[in-house]
Amino acid sequence: MSHAWEKLLQEIERLRQAGLLEISSDGGKLKILNAPPTKTEGLYWILTNHSLDTLRQCKNAKNRCAKDISRLACLHGGLTHTLTQPPTGSDAFYVVYNGSSSDLPGRIRDHFNGGEGKGSLSILRSGLCDLAHRQVSYVTWEILRQSLPEREVELCTCGEVERIWRLRYGWPILCEK
Repeated sequence: MSHAWEKLLQEIERLRQAGLLEISSDGGKLKILNAPPTKTEGLYWILTNHSLDTLRQCKNAKNRCAKDISRLACLHGGLTHTLTQPPTGSDAFYVVYNGSSSDLPGRIRDHFNGGEGKGSLSILRSGLCDLAHRQVSYVTWEILRQSLPEREVELCTCGEVERIWRLRYGWPILCEK
């Protein structure tokens, strides 16, 4: 990996860790208190401090497009390049899902509320609905473009940066593709 890309990925990690959203549930729907504006393009990460066993035993949401959290945890848990839980006894948060979107707040809400017509984690409809065990962070494409190596700006999409992040840091356990 080139020095420029490594530097970019380090900057993404710094921004991701600093860009935590304040989330709460209001009547079973996700509320984001400090959300980026609607139609903001960028990358997002969903974190948890649930154990791998808890993910494997999760009661899945019943809506049509809900991802099967327990199945994904069973299939991906323990694979070499998969992001998994922190050391035993730790309650640290770790990334279980990441993605890119042209509407960050809308897509994040989909993963919690159950986006109809789109694959989503449907967290608030699953057995893992306690938001005390969740964190969400994001980085906007506008900020990323300012950090990209100049020759790469015209060639790279937000989705490609998402894939490069996964190649560098590991595959989040609840991501399918």
